[in-house]
Amino acid sequence: MKREWFKIAAPIKLAIIALIISPGINVNDNIKNNFHIFSQENRGLSGARNTGIDNAKGRYLAFLDSDDVLQGDFFNDILAIIKKHNPDIVEFRAIRFDDNGNTSSFFPKLFDDGFYDLDQKIWKKLCNRSAWFSWLRVYNKNLFDDIKFPEGKNYEDAYTTPYIYLKAKNIYFCNNTKMLFAFFMLILFQFSFQGPHNSWYHNRFNAKENMRIQLPSFKPDIKEICKM
Repeated sequence: MKREWFKIAAPIKLAIIALIISPGINVNDNIKNNFHIFSQENRGLSGARNTGIDNAKGRYLAFLDSDDVLQGDFFNDILAIIKKHNPDIVEFRAIRFDDNGNTSSFFPKLFDDGFYDLDQKIWKKLCNRSAWFSWLRVYNKNLFDDIKFPEGKNYEDAYTTPYIYLKAKNIYFCNNTKMLFAFFMLILFQFSFQGPHNSWYHNRFNAKENMRIQLPSFKPDIKEICKM
């Protein structure tokens, strides 16, 4: 799969405001005319997302990481769902791809397409799957009014996305394969797991422990579902 940045395959029917957060980036006039660019010191992924949240003017937020690609008619499909259902969250599907054009599926379908209340049945499947990737969804911006991504921590999504879901009342699941959100699979990446003192493991454990302790204070009936 050829990776193409900042390319929109079809005309967008409604206004999209795209923000680029970077410690320094050289862009051409086409990108300058279509994106709002914010330059800041390198504060990591969480710092970039938080700046984007603070400066976003629209009703909904989505997070595109540097190794992700939007496919097909993504924006128009998402906007059609928002216009019809006004959900708190839209969750969609994703595929992996690498520089050789190889693709593979990423998580099976959780629910059929449609609008759902975030009840115990939904929560149980969400927690059992534990796929809290921020880029896998579109969010009503109001959900982030008092929530920010933790800066200086790995596995930042696990510190953040579950709390967004706890504030949400409903969700739309979308399985349209024409708008899959794909993320790059770095085939040369390796890391050495050395036990509980490994920084990646330690940050992930702390995120899970924080969820285990804090989730009951939001919804006590979620306690048994979210045991770690």
